[in-house]
Amino acid sequence: MARPFSSKDAKLIIEKHCLMISRLTNASSLDKKYKENIKNASDKLAVQEVLAVLRGIPVEKLNREKKGIKTKTLRDHRYCNMADLHTASVYQIASIKGISEDSAYTIKRMVNGFVEQARKEAKIKLSADNRNLSATELVKAIAVYRGSLKGVDACKELLFYHKERVEDTIETLKPATNDFKWFFTSKVIKNKAIEAYNTLVSMTEDVYFLRANHELLELDKNEQMQGNVAWEDFQKNSVQFFTILEEINPGLLGTDDAIYGLPEDLAREIQDECLFPDGLLCSLRRYQEWGVKYILHQEKVLLGDEMGLGKTIQAIATMVSLKNTGATHFVVVCPASVVTNWCREIAKHSLLRATKVHGAGRSMALRSWIQTGGVAVTTYETTSYFKVDEDFRFSLLVVDEAHYIKNPEARRTVNTVDLSQHADRLLFMTGTALENKVDEMIGLIQLLQPNIANQVKHIAFMSSAPQFREKIAPVYYRRKREDVLTELPELIESKEWCSLSKEEEELYERSILEKRYADARRVSWNVDDLKNSSKAKRLLEIVEQAEAEDRKVIVFSFFLDTIRKINLFLGNRCMNPINGSVTPQRRQEIIDEFDKAPAGAVLTAQIQSGGTGLNIQSASVVVICEPQFKPSIENQAISRAYRMGQSRNVLVYRLLCEDTIDEKITAMLEDKQAIFDAFADKSVAARESLELDEKTFGNIINEEIERINAKYNKSGKKPEWQENKVGNTSDEYHAQMKLSYAELVEYLLKKYGAAKEDYFINDSFSTKNKRVSRTKEGLYCQHIDEDKAIMLSNDQYARNNPFSYQKAERLVYCNILEHLLLHIKIAEEPRNADANENELPGIGGAINLICREVNDFYDGKIPTQEWKGNIMRLIEENFEDYIMMLEHLWEVIQKDSRYRSIIFKEDLAQGWYGNIVSKVYDRL
Repeated sequence: MARPFSSKDAKLIIEKHCLMISRLTNASSLDKKYKENIKNASDKLAVQEVLAVLRGIPVEKLNREKKGIKTKTLRDHRYCNMADLHTASVYQIASIKGISEDSAYTIKRMVNGFVEQARKEAKIKLSADNRNLSATELVKAIAVYRGSLKGVDACKELLFYHKERVEDTIETLKPATNDFKWFFTSKVIKNKAIEAYNTLVSMTEDVYFLRANHELLELDKNEQMQGNVAWEDFQKNSVQFFTILEEINPGLLGTDDAIYGLPEDLAREIQDECLFPDGLLCSLRRYQEWGVKYILHQEKVLLGDEMGLGKTIQAIATMVSLKNTGATHFVVVCPASVVTNWCREIAKHSLLRATKVHGAGRSMALRSWIQTGGVAVTTYETTSYFKVDEDFRFSLLVVDEAHYIKNPEARRTVNTVDLSQHADRLLFMTGTALENKVDEMIGLIQLLQPNIANQVKHIAFMSSAPQFREKIAPVYYRRKREDVLTELPELIESKEWCSLSKEEEELYERSILEKRYADARRVSWNVDDLKNSSKAKRLLEIVEQAEAEDRKVIVFSFFLDTIRKINLFLGNRCMNPINGSVTPQRRQEIIDEFDKAPAGAVLTAQIQSGGTGLNIQSASVVVICEPQFKPSIENQAISRAYRMGQSRNVLVYRLLCEDTIDEKITAMLEDKQAIFDAFADKSVAARESLELDEKTFGNIINEEIERINAKYNKSGKKPEWQENKVGNTSDEYHAQMKLSYAELVEYLLKKYGAAKEDYFINDSFSTKNKRVSRTKEGLYCQHIDEDKAIMLSNDQYARNNPFSYQKAERLVYCNILEHLLLHIKIAEEPRNADANENELPGIGGAINLICREVNDFYDGKIPTQEWKGNIMRLIEENFEDYIMMLEHLWEVIQKDSRYRSIIFKEDLAQGWYGNIVSKVYDRL
């Protein structure tokens, strides 16, 4: 029978498929090849590190044991250090005049001792700041291996599903490759061969070949990766790089203690523990994997790893492993300041469902968690409401910052212990070193494993001894950075997400809806008392943790008011703040004082001032209070501590509030950074494009306004504060200017309500009544009778006038611009018949007091007193209205001969210390 193809066609299609199978087979083993490349490159870099150590050991060290080695002769022949001798042969050394062959062998033997010691000390330290050829070779080898993993797996999968079928089909087609044999082939076999040919042809056109060609092409591209691309990958994924290096060449990073300090018997058991990471969305370092196995095996433990080693990740990985073996419910108890952070970390690093059981909706959230499972994240305070049925069980209770329950009689300790009775496993976590707080440690161990606690109570006095550590090893596990991270990832950045309290949320929404941009950026810091600030609470925890780890902290903010509040909040921990008004000499004095200060010391600095030109290596914790418009400003601030000479890795914490402009600004700048990294030329212009401009920020504010309005429209309610809103619009000020003094007083009484207390307590005028004050709302209290007498709030002047002027019914509240307008009205209108002689009511208070305060504020001087800040914030957006009032005041002055000869335009534009505010003066 006739064939629809020639024998040549049959050979070509077979060759094509054989080639594909061969290529896929080779690609499937690329991971082995790339691992070997990593091993060779890392060994090469390690040799260079050893040589670097040896170069630092002078040849004279050979005579430390007084063996009579002729070190001067060696140096004269340019053998100056151990590296020179290590690379020389015995023959080369023996050829030096005065050194025998026996001496040469002795020298080499001694040098080998130095080499062995150097191999133990020399560890690989990859840094993007040190991109030498050998380091680049290693980074590229790891990056290529990382980039190949998915492709290699895909090729293995293609082989698994197609190789056998292709080989069988080729075998069926083989009779068609020889014309002579084909002639004698049976019809059945010919039909099968034709079918096989058609099958092989169709396979070259279907998904198999398309996918195979794609994967092989991507693997080829990956293998051609440039060094700079590999370094960029390293900077973004250093943890994965070091994890791969640890796996392929253990010990090169200094983590050659395979059992991480545990007793050998226990370590063998831990090593055999199974970890099931399916559903974990991040890579674990080897020491972290070991920590997870320890938690799983020991079941009730206290994990005390130092800050920055990833205790949270280990806890999440433990929950993931337990879920993969059938567990359904988990609980995390933590301080309120990190609840949001825990929820975000769980969602980011796993497929587990996190439920926040905290705040107003806690009961509903608890019921939902009981029904659906996942991770319930709650606070120590909320544990009193966290009630489950007596027979209800969950798999793991994680207690973060476990030192919070060190007091056995405290309510939160009792509640947490009650909750722990329902848990199959317990994981207590603290970064605080408990070795020096033995009673606290034993108290926590008592809650976990009472038997061990009872065994060590009588030897608590020897807590630093090996016997004590061995006794507690089954329950307490702590690693230090120098033990497990000798490559020191020098910069560890963390976003600390805080949840707004009701007070914070109200202040934030108010600032957004009133378009007070600065206040919106100061979210959480603008509460009256920082004890009620979620960001301040988290800051305090960071500072306390830093102190426990012998660290110092530098805190940056854009806002002077935030810096001032933090200094008051943290008290004696703080140095004098650094801001624009501090001279360079004084700045250095403050830094010198900070350098000498003990652990836990805090230096606060305005980010524009303290963020550049200073070296503050004594700080290894950096806190940024709010996101900045320019990433470069943050980077400069971080580099004050993260720079040459820094002996510790630097921890950077960005304090952010959920569901605020913090979130939007951060996301937008990250998007800009990603686009820049991917496409932009590394130029100044490109970097400038990363900045958030005023228009973009305005759009963010408008989006927030829409979101907040939609929230209240949906509920059908208005915010409580809007009922008593005190900020004015321009239209309102224009309307007020048309009123007489008496009409304006009546208007303000209706707007703000009447006073309920007299201004002075009694007619002795010695004590002012504090309950009259409404400065928290940003309001002044004006005496209505100031059209008759000046300075009625001053006790000396008040005594010269009737006490009736001080009565509640003769007081009116106003914001500072309304206060100015009242004084202008007094000066503008005919003199009150009852006015004191020799006094000019209205004008003096307007120019000498009110204008000076307002001028300084619009000149950018932020009030240092809280009450003045409240007052000024109400007029942030009303500069044009202020100018309108000043222009009207100037007209009043020009019309009155009493004022015209003694008051000049400069007086209206003067600040509190006699400075002329050009921004105001130029408009008059």
